[in-house]
Order: sequence, then C-alpha cells, then structure tokens
Amino acid sequence: MSEKTNILWLITDQQTAGAMSCTGNEWLKTPGMDSVAERGIRFDRAYCTYPLCTPSRGSLLTGQYPHQIDCNSNSMGKGGRFFWYRDFPRESLLTNHLAKHGYRCVWSGKDMPPEDGSCGVELLSPWGDVQVGDKLTEFLKGPHDEPFLAIGALVNPHNICEWTRQCTCMEGDVGDPPPLADLPPLPPNHDFTQYEPEIIRILQNDASYAFDPRGVTEEEWRQYVWAYYRMVEMADMQVKRILDGLDEAGLTDNTLVIFTGDHGDGCAAHRWNQKMVLYEEIIRIPLLLAGPGIESGRVDTSHLVSNGLDLFPTICEAAGLPVPGQVEGQSLLPLCSDGAASVDWRDEVVVETALNAEKGGGNPLRNSGRALVRADMKYSVYTWGRHKEQLVDLSTDPGEMTNLAADPANKGTVLQMRQALQDWCERTGDFFQVPGYEMMSPEGGWAELAEIRSESGGN
Repeated sequence: MSEKTNILWLITDQQTAGAMSCTGNEWLKTPGMDSVAERGIRFDRAYCTYPLCTPSRGSLLTGQYPHQIDCNSNSMGKGGRFFWYRDFPRESLLTNHLAKHGYRCVWSGKDMPPEDGSCGVELLSPWGDVQVGDKLTEFLKGPHDEPFLAIGALVNPHNICEWTRQCTCMEGDVGDPPPLADLPPLPPNHDFTQYEPEIIRILQNDASYAFDPRGVTEEEWRQYVWAYYRMVEMADMQVKRILDGLDEAGLTDNTLVIFTGDHGDGCAAHRWNQKMVLYEEIIRIPLLLAGPGIESGRVDTSHLVSNGLDLFPTICEAAGLPVPGQVEGQSLLPLCSDGAASVDWRDEVVVETALNAEKGGGNPLRNSGRALVRADMKYSVYTWGRHKEQLVDLSTDPGEMTNLAADPANKGTVLQMRQALQDWCERTGDFFQVPGYEMMSPEGGWAELAEIRSESGGN
C-alpha cells in the first residue's frame, strides 16, 4: 500500500450550506456528513464559484473561475456530454495532474468524463446514487498499490427539481409530506427583499413551471423544504456507506476526505427554490475536510473560502504535488490547525452567475450577475433591471432582507464595492461590466457582449 495520502472526494448536487445536522439544523439528520465534521473541519463561509452545476464543476476540476474556462451554462458540448467536452486543455484537469504524478483517479456518478482516457480517470459507474455507494465502497475495499483520488458525484438533493415539476425522481420518491404541524417552518427571510433586483422575479415568472414549488401557499413552501431535506438525507445514506467502506478497508487514517456541494438551493428563502441567483442560500455550500494533520471538531467561521478555487491546491498539497500556475485558489490545509489565524488569506470572494431569464433560455451574457463578498458587506449586481445593484450588511442582516444600495447614504460603500469588483474583473479577464465603468475592449471574445448591449440600448 502506498504511503502517500489518498483522497476521497464526495460531491452532492444543489445542497445549501445549512442542510446538515452538524450546523444545528434540527429538521434533518445527516450522520455521514456529520462524521466528517466531527473528525475534521467545517468551513462555515464556503462559496461556490457559480450557482449552476456545470460551471461550478468546471471550477472544481480546474481551479479556475468559470469565465476563465468559457463555461457559463449547462449547455451540452460535443458528443452530448456536459463540461468534459469544453474546449480547454485536458492537462488543466486535476485528475490528469494527479494521474501524471502516479495517482490512480476513479470517478463514480454524475457528470462522468468520457471513456477515452483523455481526462486521466477511470469510470466506476454512471449516474445513480446507490450505484455510487456500491461502486465506491467496492473500490475502497479493493487492493491499492498506488495512491488514489476517488470521486463520488451524487445526484441528490438535485431531485428536488423533479419533485417541483411533478416529474419522476430518479433517485427515489420521498413519499407524501406529513401534516402541516410536522413540516419544517419557513425561514425567517422567506419574504421578498426590499428593493430586490428586478431580474430575479422576471426569471422566476418566466419559468414558473420550474421555480414555483407546486404553488405559492405557505404549506406548499414548507412541503418543499421537507422534501428537500429528505433528499439530502438520501444522499447522506450513501455518504455514510462510503465512509464506512473506507473505515472497513483500513484507509481512514491515510485518506483526506473532502465533502462539498456544487451549489446551494433557495430552500424557500426569499420565496425562491433552485439556484442561479446570488442569495446566500444559493451560493454558500457545505465544505468539510477530515484526514491526516487536520484537527477534529473545528468550525471556521471567518475565512472566505471558494471550493471551486481552493480544493484543487488543497488536494495538491495533500498529495505532495506542485500546484499548476493557472490555479487561482489557495490550499485550505494551513487553515485546518491552530495556526489558521496567522495564514495570509483573501479578504473577499467573488461568485459569477448567468440567469436564463427569457423563454427559450436567453443569453447568459445578457443576463449575467456577480457577487463580491467580504467579511461583513456583500455587493451583488446584475446586468440590467431596476435595483440591479444590491448591498447588504451580512453582520446585521444575514437574511439579506434590506438592500442598502437603494439608500443614497450608502453611495460611498457602493462605489468602493464597485471598484473592488472592477479590479477583480480586470485581474481575471472577466467580461462583466460593472456599473460606472467603461466597456472593456470587445477583443478576444468580448464582441458578442458589446453587440448585445448595443441591441438592448446599453441596458
């Protein structure tokens, strides 16, 4: 057996940060996820790079922002596949980087890579959470002559989308909701935000078949939350099975376990379900690490973490490998001990999005948004619509109920946040136009955005 650290990486789909019982949520039980938190660290302020499946996973596997890898939608690529067939170099993939340095990389579950070997990964099973549990457990118990990266990509709680649309839930039905008295309560921020960006409700109204959980009554919203939590528990059953398999194989002490989600879900906050907008419930995700050198029972509530940027270098450090130059993030391992306070860390994190707010899908360049999050202040902005800028103080208004950007008294803070986002756009080569700044040169792929803005009168 190799002396190098193994990596077991489990990813759920559409799980908001608070949907684990280890966060104090009494309306679901997640013993599998909780066990990782008990043995290691939970990052309370972890964000995705993009609240949509394919762009977020593109970041997870390249360590770059979605706009840097030209991945801003779930559109199918060549051969009917998602992300993997995008036109960027295969050598930028984490799996190829590890495979080149002697790691055996295996994949089980959602959004699996092609079988041509170009991604440095072996396929254990296609979609299906039970199959993920079966195949990963079987793999872990097998012989290991080399270190491994084993990825388990679970579907749930994404099946809440099918539940909302009254379609068949492929991972299994959750049954009928209980009586009203036994349903989870509505979140404190269930109502609409004051001076909310207009584009958000245009999207919701344009795709009501997808964004209204079988109606708009209080009971139906609470049923939605109940069903969502049951699907998180279904995913956790497989997480626990896989972790039990790791333990039975005697690999726990030499394996870095990573648990995260690709993005969150509205979970009835702001009368929103599903993803794509920039509220905290949708862009904050679970992130747990346990393994060699990580102190148990830690909760990090201060560092702003991006799973799409930071897990790539974290895995490299655990494996004793160099970090490729294009990777944007920082390793999380220095934050996993008592020396975390002295680590030189970022003071802001940025999340991208594109809203398909028109019938037929719309254009992601036209309907873009960005959120810049700091310790207390959060600035969100969309490309068009009334109140397109949103400013909240997360320390006093964690539910994001009051848009401070609507008050002229906060103009100075808005200008500061605009400048910070503009600086980020220039540093990372983002096409997004921050209010008050000139359009970047339409060279190198920007011409489409310039044309769109010309057609829409600059809105």
